[in-house]
Parts: sequence; C-alpha cells; structure tokens
Amino acid sequence: MQPCRPLPYIPPAMPGELPSSWLRRIAAEYGVDLRHLTAHFGLSVCRSWEIDRALPADDIRRIAVALRTDPAEFREMMHRAATRILRPTSVPLQVCMQCQAGHRAATRLPVTIRAWFEFSQIECEHCRTPFSPTSRPSLTRCNPAREEPVWFESIRPPARVGARLLADFARRPLTSRFSPVAILQLLSMRFDAIRFATRPVGRCGADELFASRRIIELFVPGLSELRRDNLIPAPWTSDKPVRLVTARTILLAGMAALLSSREKTLDLLTRVSSCVSHPGFGPLLTSLTSSADWA
Repeated sequence: MQPCRPLPYIPPAMPGELPSSWLRRIAAEYGVDLRHLTAHFGLSVCRSWEIDRALPADDIRRIAVALRTDPAEFREMMHRAATRILRPTSVPLQVCMQCQAGHRAATRLPVTIRAWFEFSQIECEHCRTPFSPTSRPSLTRCNPAREEPVWFESIRPPARVGARLLADFARRPLTSRFSPVAILQLLSMRFDAIRFATRPVGRCGADELFASRRIIELFVPGLSELRRDNLIPAPWTSDKPVRLVTARTILLAGMAALLSSREKTLDLLTRVSSCVSHPGFGPLLTSLTSSADWA
C-alpha cells in the first residue's frame, strides 16, 4: 500500500505529547475519530495503547509522510521500552497543572503527556514544576508540596538524581550497576524507631522517639521531624511501585542520599538492621554490602 499524501493542515504536537493524543486531535480537525484516521493512513493498529507503545516501523513511516514529520521524531513521542515493573501505566499517575491549563486554552480536546504515565518522572520537563497527583485531594493525606513547600523544594534536587537513576534502569536494566527498585523497596520498609533511638549508637534524638517509621527517614533530612505517616502511605514492593508522586519524590531523594556515601550508608543500615523485621531487608543489605560497584 502506498503512503497517503500529506494532510493539508496539521495542528502542532504539544511538548511531550503522546502520539495517540496528537492523532486524536488531528482527527478531530477533520471531523473523524482516531479509528478513521488510522485507516486513512493505512496503519495496522488503531488503539491508543498500540499507537503509544507498539507501533510497527512501517506504520511510523506512513504517519511521518502523512504528517510531514521525521520518523525518528515521531518514535520519540512513544513510550520508551521499560522493565515490567516500571512500564508506563494505563492511566496517568500525575499531571502538570500548569501545562494542563495551557492545553485547555489551546485546544478543545484533552492532551495526554508521556511523562504523566512514567514512574521515573516527578516534575514537568517543559515547565519544571512538580507534578501533582491525579487523585482528588484527601483531608487525611498530607501534600508536602502544598503544606511543607520549603522542605519539599529542598529535596527536589536529590530527587532528580534518583529519578535519572530509575529512568536509566527502566530502559537498560541489564547494564545497571544495581537495582534502584530494590533500594526503593528497602527505603520504604519500616523499622522500630524507639528501639533504634535508645541504642547507644543510635542516630535519632529524643524528640524522634515514635514507633514504627520508614527507613527513608534516616536518609532524608527533616523527614522524621514532619511526623506525617501518610507522606509515604504504601511501601514500594517488587510487584507494586509507589504511585503517589509526592511519595515517589521523597523516596527518590532518599535513594540519592543512600548512594552518596557507601561507608556511611552501610554503617547506618547495619546498625538499624536489628530493628527491622521485614524478611527482605537482610538479603538487600547483603547485596549492597557485597557490591563492588557503588555510585
């Protein structure tokens, strides 16, 4: 089948927009839906998830001709290949409120951005503002970006470092020096803070004597003083990454701090080990201790 001729009018793609979102907006300009447009282009797929994740090379070339764009540029709009646990979600994890407002002013159809579906993304690549959760605000959940803005801003630089490590691992897991997923799982484990703080070599002070806390509080300055248990409402597990973007930001900042000094990290984790009851802590600590490759 010969590629179709270029369309006479093509609305520009938004920064970071997924290809299915762009094609849906183009289809609306001609009064058709996505299925009709993909059929007109002669594509072998028509569903959004196929367009965003698994578009064949021949289809990419057909679209490039019809939309007068470069095939490589269109391919860059698609979701990147990732490990199973870190593959993009089917619904947005987060949104950029600033960009979303701009989209609504520029086009009548909703715009979906690739980074909104990725666990390794915590802030907008376009306007550099922190992402907001997609769920409705809950009175029982603290939003540190709103309620602790100075502290939350202070952890964003190390969180960016952790986010890059997670993104690299998602795309190239076999070349990674270690598993960031395992470190995030370790940081989200709970430990007996009272038992740890009363030890002679304990790091916590008298004002931090409150029971079961998460290990990340030992690595992110100021986190334990907030005393907000719901900052990280759920642990990161091998089957279920943390979806809440503010919690992921804190965990990624903790991972960057953990990897900043091998000697200090291993000393602290060794001392806290007797206060952790999670069965997975020991193997993870052993893996970190035996690793010769460290950031």
